[in-house]
Amino acid sequence: MGRSKRLAMLVAGARTLIRFRHHRLLLTINDAERATLDTPLLFVGSNDYALVLPEVGKRQNLNDGQLCVVILRSRSRAGLIAAVLRALVGETRADDLIRLDDVTRLRVSSPRSHLAVAIDGETEHFPTPLDYRIRPAALTVLAPIE
Repeated sequence: MGRSKRLAMLVAGARTLIRFRHHRLLLTINDAERATLDTPLLFVGSNDYALVLPEVGKRQNLNDGQLCVVILRSRSRAGLIAAVLRALVGETRADDLIRLDDVTRLRVSSPRSHLAVAIDGETEHFPTPLDYRIRPAALTVLAPIE
């Protein structure tokens, strides 16, 4: 992960700590399963992201056809910091994070009319519901051979 991407993630993390608040969200997973939750942070990315040091933010591949969905369960700033630190060293507890598997489509609904969404470290406000979906082979990815 490049230096600017790491900086963007740090900025987003700092903003989350400063503006710490819970959001009541209704998640519709793959157009079928539904779950209501309260969380200060919902992460949605394309393909699976590593959460453990030193690989944080890296992806094994860019074409697995799944969304990476991670829900933080913390109720306090101190709990948020502790959960993130435990995740970084690979020692998460059941009450730290929820990681959803096999997600190709996610709808995020909220009682709020807009939600703040961080895109590469920049925050935008989008009207709800938010729809995320993976579109396999929609983009051509150029990457160095390792």
